Amino acid sequence: TLQVIGELRSLEGVSGIESSILKLQPEVAFRLTRDAQALGLTNADVTAQIRNALNGQEVYDFQRGTEEINVVVHLSDTDTDIQTFLENLLITLKDGTTVPASVLVDLEYAPSEIKIERIDGVRITDIVADVDKSLISTTDVVKEMKTRVAAIVEDFPQVSYSFEGEASAQADSIADLVSAGILAIFGIYALLAIPLKSYFQPIIIFSVVPFSIIGALWGHAVMSVPVSMPSFLGMIALVGVVINDSLVLMTTYNDSVAAGEDGRAAIVNAGVKRFRPVILTSVTTFAGLMPLLFETSQQAAFVVPMAIAMGFGIIVATVFTLILLPILIYFSSDIHGLVTRLRARRAAA
Repeated sequence: TLQVIGELRSLEGVSGIESSILKLQPEVAFRLTRDAQALGLTNADVTAQIRNALNGQEVYDFQRGTEEINVVVHLSDTDTDIQTFLENLLITLKDGTTVPASVLVDLEYAPSEIKIERIDGVRITDIVADVDKSLISTTDVVKEMKTRVAAIVEDFPQVSYSFEGEASAQADSIADLVSAGILAIFGIYALLAIPLKSYFQPIIIFSVVPFSIIGALWGHAVMSVPVSMPSFLGMIALVGVVINDSLVLMTTYNDSVAAGEDGRAAIVNAGVKRFRPVILTSVTTFAGLMPLLFETSQQAAFVVPMAIAMGFGIIVATVFTLILLPILIYFSSDIHGLVTRLRARRAAA
């Protein structure tokens, strides 16, 4: 435990390290000497007399009105030198004689934990630390400590460890986000398929989403900011903006086809009509996020990863929306035309 604490202290941005092993209090242990055993004393006899001497012993009680008063004899508040007291304590034998405790017991003074915690019968020691996220992220601390702790535990095969607290909560939150994200994708697909009246066009719209995620990760690398929970929240918001831009382009293409234009002309017309709205949406969104991207205050440290994910992701997604999406639409129209011709030939045959 002390080695792990030492490794934590060596990391920049980690402070306020606490552990149950650091909260020790002096403990006195004793064992009976041969003289005490020869006199017939047991551990229970000596323990009871020491406890009574320290905590007090009820010697008398009397009635005062309706109240019962107990008289307890114990050390005065000035008797604070416990070590001297135990060395000079008189132990009463069974015959009523008294013998100094220093003759009957050997005293040992050692630090001891205030509270021993166990989980499923296994003794545990917790280590808690604060992380200054303006200097280092919790993810980086956990990643670095996993390597260091693994090396330390190799010398102690009977010891096991786990990372809890914010690291565990963040892992659980990411797992929940993944599950919710999968459900959201199916929901968005259904909402797109109904107005577009197509099962394939929503897939074309979703094709831009992976590139927007890549852009968000690239932005974190450029800004030297580690990916964290706010980053994932920013990516979720980014997906909504990207799908909206792609949907606008796809809807314009469908309207042009419905008006009688051929596939290639409809794609060009959709790109021309929606180029300015798509560009303006992306540029204004990125411009609005720029103050957060370069904010260095501690209060804004939580939202900076979110702004990076949205800002850089939407810039990259815009390029692919205006270039990749028309290509995929044209490719899908060719496939649709080919399938239509094959069905017509089969029907004629």
